[in-house]
Amino acid sequence: MKTQISRDTFQPTRRYSGVQLQQGRMIVDADWNELSDIVRARLEAALADAISSGAPKVGGLELFFSGPNLLVRPGRLYVEGVPAALDGPDSGIALTAQPDYPHSPPLPAAGNLRFYADVWERSVSALEDAELMDPGLHGADTATRSQTMLQIKWCDPAVNPADATVNPALGSAPLSLRLRSIAAAGDPCDPCAAEVEVDERIGNYLFRVEVHAVARSGGDTLVTLKWSRDNGAEAYAVGATPAGFGQGSWVWEYFDAASEKQLGNHLTSGFQPRRGILSDSFTLPAAAGDPRDFVRQWDGFATINISSNALVAGSDRGTTLSGGLATEAHGRVNIAGGSFSANLELLELDLAYSGRSFVAGDYWLATVREAVQASGDLVLAAQPPRGPRHHYLELGQRVAGALIAPPGVSADAHSRRMNFPPLANLTAADVAFSEPAGCSGLYAGAPNVQEALARICQIGAANVGVTLPAPLPPNTVASLLAAQLGAGWPDLDGQPRTPSVQDMLQALLLTANAAALPYTVPACGTASAPTVRSLLGLAPGPNQVGAVLQNLLCNLSGDRLPLNPATLTCPDLINSGETTLQGGLDFLCRTRLTSCAVTVPVGQLETLLRDFATGNASDLWLCLLPGEHRIEAALDVAGKRSLRISAAAAGASTIRVVTGVLRLEAQELGLEGIGVVCVSASRVVLRANRLVANRCTFSRNSSSNALPPMIRLEALANGAELIWRDNVMSDTWSRPVQPGGGLDLFNPNLVGNAAVVAAANNIRNNPTIYEDAALYEQAAGQLTDAINGMSGGERLAWRDRVNNAPRGAARAVGVDGPVGRAALINNALLMESQPLLANASFGQRDRFETQASFVNSIDRINAAGGATSAVRNEMEELVAILFEFGYGVALGVASNQLSGSLTDNHFDGELLLMNGLDSGLDPQDVTIAARTGAVANSVSNGAVGHLSLTGNRIQRLWARLPNGSVGNNTLLQTVPGYASLSLSSNQFFEFGHSVVAAVLTVQGNRFIDGGTGSRSIARLLANRTAITGNVAAAGNEAAVITVVGPTMASSANLVSINRV
Repeated sequence: MKTQISRDTFQPTRRYSGVQLQQGRMIVDADWNELSDIVRARLEAALADAISSGAPKVGGLELFFSGPNLLVRPGRLYVEGVPAALDGPDSGIALTAQPDYPHSPPLPAAGNLRFYADVWERSVSALEDAELMDPGLHGADTATRSQTMLQIKWCDPAVNPADATVNPALGSAPLSLRLRSIAAAGDPCDPCAAEVEVDERIGNYLFRVEVHAVARSGGDTLVTLKWSRDNGAEAYAVGATPAGFGQGSWVWEYFDAASEKQLGNHLTSGFQPRRGILSDSFTLPAAAGDPRDFVRQWDGFATINISSNALVAGSDRGTTLSGGLATEAHGRVNIAGGSFSANLELLELDLAYSGRSFVAGDYWLATVREAVQASGDLVLAAQPPRGPRHHYLELGQRVAGALIAPPGVSADAHSRRMNFPPLANLTAADVAFSEPAGCSGLYAGAPNVQEALARICQIGAANVGVTLPAPLPPNTVASLLAAQLGAGWPDLDGQPRTPSVQDMLQALLLTANAAALPYTVPACGTASAPTVRSLLGLAPGPNQVGAVLQNLLCNLSGDRLPLNPATLTCPDLINSGETTLQGGLDFLCRTRLTSCAVTVPVGQLETLLRDFATGNASDLWLCLLPGEHRIEAALDVAGKRSLRISAAAAGASTIRVVTGVLRLEAQELGLEGIGVVCVSASRVVLRANRLVANRCTFSRNSSSNALPPMIRLEALANGAELIWRDNVMSDTWSRPVQPGGGLDLFNPNLVGNAAVVAAANNIRNNPTIYEDAALYEQAAGQLTDAINGMSGGERLAWRDRVNNAPRGAARAVGVDGPVGRAALINNALLMESQPLLANASFGQRDRFETQASFVNSIDRINAAGGATSAVRNEMEELVAILFEFGYGVALGVASNQLSGSLTDNHFDGELLLMNGLDSGLDPQDVTIAARTGAVANSVSNGAVGHLSLTGNRIQRLWARLPNGSVGNNTLLQTVPGYASLSLSSNQFFEFGHSVVAAVLTVQGNRFIDGGTGSRSIARLLANRTAITGNVAAAGNEAAVITVVGPTMASSANLVSINRV
């Protein structure tokens, strides 16, 4: 409690039950406060024993659906014995409108979520509740209040809010405080100089240390502490501070009621809780949305990166915290061994954070009294936080649009917890029931006493008689059992009623075997159309299951299993005349599958490949039927002679690699007419001595710009052959642009409409939205509805505010994509499944381009009268403004031992010649202005591989260089490359292209650079280079091709050539 108290004396371990005042004695605040704490603790303990957690049937809190909207009906809730209540109308309130949870995160309209209650205590003073101040006291305040907060929060289904490692109720870091031995050293040159006390007074105060915030940044965890010698109680309304409050060496925190109510953990993905703003100057925060209703005074603060063991920032009483100060100096900090220590003005602080948890709002209190303490005394000894403790209760989960019980809790148990009656009205249905040991099945899983009692009323099988015919019909279960049991038939259970259901059940379940089960063998099968019966020689007519099974188990073999001609798909096998499985297998073995492809229906590809990977077969030819063939997990096929996968057309049959790596290895590997879609970070590795891909499409779209190649090609041995022809490859990434500097079209101050801002933020907060067409359509539809809901005047006002926005930076907000990458995604097959990419602008979007595009869209919407169809037509452009895009490595040729050709392919992504290097330098990122040493005569140590690229459209072609091969703008060593490389009749887009070869031929290529001015669009590293008839696109005449190597010849080029 950040209030004016002298100390906090409540200690639960002492088991005090009350406070008794004595006559003539002083009454102090600590006694009164301890009485309140004792009463509350005893009440909560009793409620925890009697109720624990749940909601009453009458007047209890409840989640419910009102149409499509999930609401909460206000009422009472008990969490771990703590009573809490949510006020509001009986008709319910939105989860985003909770009075105890202002500025809550947006609630997704769809998708699965878990909901839980967070109940905790906080202090309330007259700053927030003016009625706590009696006007008759002329502005003097009296006592503060404690308030029980009830907040309903939500998180992803994979997050468990009841897991203390994920959602701790209280931090666990121990903190120690010791009174400093404050002294001033004499002249260091005078060994006789004495140390003199600076301040002989210890003082009397309540020192508070509090966790201000716990933040994650780039994978690191940052913890901000703040401390005060007056328990953080010096706080006033902004504009009503007393004289001198803003002076001195203090730290001021600007806050409001919302920031005070958002302490604790928040598990909602992407949500940033509202926190007070710490400032070392008494200056009101400038941003309109910042908390600035109240201001509180602190002695100091410190922000610690507990992941990297580093001090980020901090000060105490005007002294900047630093590890570079003298050991005993004020402001000296030390971070080592998972511990943070600091010399404050009055105290030495030590916090052990390694392996500990922190919760925003955690606080420690230390009482300092000069009558009993001296410098160097420990006033707090490695104590965990005193509070506030959070209490959690799962309220349910939304799954497929329905509200159900939390994971691991039955519907009946959850209903009893959230609807418990008064004890006077308790019924059997309100009492849980567990089936006793030894009664398995008797109660049929009854969840409560009422259902268990109903089950008991059922009559047992031993009490129900059975009437058997006399005589027993032949070849029936009864006649066969009677013959087996003799005198033991029919009384098997020894009970009075004979025969009974119990007798018959016992006979069937405990006595009957296959010999007692009759079976009539049908007269099926002929010589020309055999069946299992005819091949086994079983005579038609009455028989027993035992005899038939014995024949099947002992005599059944491949030559006695018939083939079904109606379901065969292999023409050669159909025409072979074989009628049995053995004959068919023998035929396939004789033909070695050379004339027969395996037709693969949807859902069978992964099974066939895994069987092939683990089986003995060396060859496989798969023909995919139309549809999507999914590979759900990593799969590795290796050590095979041949593998061929084909289909009618890439647009008809698609392989979707859902996760992990699909590795295919064979001496001969072929892909023809198939589509391959790699989901997110999944990829494909192809390894062969002869590798052929023709008429295929490959695509990957992810939210990461640093993935390995989508398709990686490897040589199984030296001299491997590659034929890559007429394929379309696309590897792109996209991620939402977050608000930052520059022009933000969806800034709340520009939009002026909360629904539009919320819908735009919903898109921003879904980084993988472009990968999921359904999710994209839903989010875009919400933004469409929000903009459609604006009046024409509101839209014009939005447009005018954007037009009149300050014109400082020319770049649009946050768009820092790859410079100079132009969009090449124009393949209709790819666009159907990736609607967002149709309006993607690859690279930096100029602020004025963004502004003009937005204004035109708003004008077209208004011209159509705000019709929903018009808004939807413009939505693709508006959504694209919220994202940045770039290209990944679509194809990586791993080894320069892989020889062959890449012909007539379309690369919407990068083509990487790895030259045997899995890591290294990108030539685009270095400068090569000279060669040195042996490199003067030989730039490349080319392998035996020979590769030609002809007629391709390539976004970027580049070759990897070894680490350390370039230094001081100089090529220092020979680099690996192809023995010979030919680039002919290709189109290269943008800049940053590079290759490495011993012999390089560059002929008839077109270089299309979206930029202007003189810059190197390609860097060619080769021992011998011939460049003929290459052309730069109109407007790019200043572009330069740089050749790094000793020998070069060029002629008839419409592009500048420069040799290093």
